[in-house]
Amino acid sequence: MAIRYAEEMLEKYLPYTGRTLVDSPVGTGNMFDRAYRAARKLPDNLLRQIREEFGSFGTITDPVRFADMTSDFLTPDEARLLSSDFRYS
Repeated sequence: MAIRYAEEMLEKYLPYTGRTLVDSPVGTGNMFDRAYRAARKLPDNLLRQIREEFGSFGTITDPVRFADMTSDFLTPDEARLLSSDFRYS
């Protein structure tokens, strides 16, 4: 979820700093971008439930349960992406 949070904070607060937007991997089609697009589909109340059950996305121990929890919002591939080790390259 750090992906979603970082991008939302950049969009929200960077205009107040007087600085130009930094390069972001969003929109490039890489792993970061795909994870960001999937994470944006999850509503805040579901994110809270995921944190309560697993602690964080980095500690999801039951990918089947995670896929079940997110099935109304994510495809099976998106659920696998968010519940597996993140390899950014």
